[in-house]
Formats: sequence, C-alpha cells, structure tokens
Amino acid sequence: MLVIRGTATRQPGMRCSCCVLFQHLHQARLEGPDRLHALQAHPHGAHGTRSPYKPAAPQGVYPCVGEDRWLAIACFTEAEWHALTGVAGHPEWAEDRRFVDLARRLAHQEALDTLVGGWPRSQEGYKVMYNLQQAGVPAGVCQTAEDRCDHDPQLAALHWLTEVTGAKIGRWPVAEVAGKMSESPAYIGGRLDCGAPGYGEDNDYAYGELLGMSPQEIKELAEEGVIRTAPRHRGQAVLRRPHRRGVHCQTGA
Repeated sequence: MLVIRGTATRQPGMRCSCCVLFQHLHQARLEGPDRLHALQAHPHGAHGTRSPYKPAAPQGVYPCVGEDRWLAIACFTEAEWHALTGVAGHPEWAEDRRFVDLARRLAHQEALDTLVGGWPRSQEGYKVMYNLQQAGVPAGVCQTAEDRCDHDPQLAALHWLTEVTGAKIGRWPVAEVAGKMSESPAYIGGRLDCGAPGYGEDNDYAYGELLGMSPQEIKELAEEGVIRTAPRHRGQAVLRRPHRRGVHCQTGA
C-alpha cells in the first residue's frame, strides 16, 4: 500500500485513483470485524429462497417458460401483495382467509407458493418481471450469462462490457473497469488497447527498448534458456548460466 501511495505522489494524475483505492481497502479492513459480529449475532441455517431476517410472503423463486428459467418475487407489504394479485389476474387470492395479512401468509407459505408459483409457469419471465415492477412489486429474473451480457438494460447503460485486442485471438469482450473518473476515465485495455499478453509477447520491448539489449543478445538469452517465448513443458531441461549484469530479472519472460 505504501508503494502505491508513493507512486501516486510522483506521478501527477494518479493521486486521486490511488487514494480512492487506499480508502476502499482501508474501509474493507474496518468493515471486517463488523461483518463478523453480524454473522455471529444472527442464527444461520438452510432457509431456501426465503430471507429469515425480513419477512415477506410470497417470497421465492418460481419457474417460468423456458429451460431452467426462474423469477424471484417478494411481497413485503399489503400493497405489494394486492398489486401482485391484480397483475396475476387473481384478486380472489387476497380474499382467501389464509392470505388476508402478512402473518397469515407466513403461516401458510407452502400453500401460497403453490398458488403463486403456478401463475408464471406458462409465461415469459421478463414480461412478468416488468409487469410486476411497474405495479410496485419487487421481482427479478434469475439471469443467465447471456442475459447479463446481451439483454440487461442496467448493465448496458453502464457500458460494463468492452472489447480489447489480443495478439492471437483478435478483439474479444471483457468486463470494463467498474469505477469511472470524470477527469481520467480508465479503460481496461490500457493506453495500448491490449488484453492479457501472450507468453513472452513483450520480450523484445522489455529487453530491447527498456533494457537497451540488441536483438542478438536477446536471441542468445532465449537460446540459452534464460528467457522464454513459450511456457516450459513439464520435464523440459533448463539451461543454467551465471547472471549477466542488467539481466537479473525475468521481465516479460
């Protein structure tokens, strides 16, 4: 952490980023004991899809149309429960004596789940989710990777997925840097628009441009096994030789 902060003071424009990182790390260290205390203060066990800390009924994950498609629904208030019955087209559910208030719904959750769970089974999950949300009912589709990458409007608005260039595979999508700064917005590919480097991909740059070695010297190091341009296979012999001045580190190898 001291190294990061020291670097920040020497490079203008880095101070804000590093201080934010320091604050986040420092905060995480302080939050640890509090979270541990919270875990110890509450009993734990298998609760399925229902929260043991904030009562709601119905509260669960219900099947929708499609293979392994599910929708999470939770009604914490009477208004949400009545809104759900209206969206489902079954206002008579609210008149059932077993479900007239939260306490009774909690006492008959199994019967309530059977009733509510049968409703979205024949419908498309996102359509039901949007209808419930517009009526003020907490609801959300259990998303697949495809949903998150291609269909999630919140993630799309955040521009969370971007593309970087790989030396061998071309352009490919990766998750963008989560935090954005107004004056120095980060880009996951860096200034060079580069993804994760291939093995030894930057040897010529590191040894040639940074360390000032000639192409012949770099070639000799590679032939003698001091640096590599590909991973060493198990059982492959390693050539050893005394370190030469200026090549003590294996940068880029």
